[in-house]
Amino acid sequence: MITVFVGLNNKKSIGTAIQWLKAHHLSYKVKHIEEMTLSELIHILSLTDEGTSELEANPDHKARNKAWRQMHEAIENAESLREVQTFIHSYPQHFHGLFIVDEQRLVIGFNANEIRCFVPRENRHVFINGLHSNELREHLNVRGYTS
Repeated sequence: MITVFVGLNNKKSIGTAIQWLKAHHLSYKVKHIEEMTLSELIHILSLTDEGTSELEANPDHKARNKAWRQMHEAIENAESLREVQTFIHSYPQHFHGLFIVDEQRLVIGFNANEIRCFVPRENRHVFINGLHSNELREHLNVRGYTS
């Protein structure tokens, strides 16, 4: 089962992701990031390459913000995963607003290419040949190719 963790950021991405999952007839449940259990956090972290830093909202303009830097350092220096979970529950705005996860995959934020990993392998040929045939035609037309 796919779980969609939603936070305070990126409400547009959340809506787009949920519409995409519905359109592709994938079962999912929605949970607020503040409700993430310790076992769910451990599972999500097991699917990352860089640990908690991948879960944090992009620090572009926030990196200069002293409060953001202090929070980042506190998370990096957390002594336990329970402490990280407390940060997530207490400061959800510091983290990405969308985590899509199942048993084997994690997508952070909405990315039309990455989210396709949730389509079961046996359905991918149908997905490619059927569901996206109109999108492919539109894409080719936009690029100057005509049928």
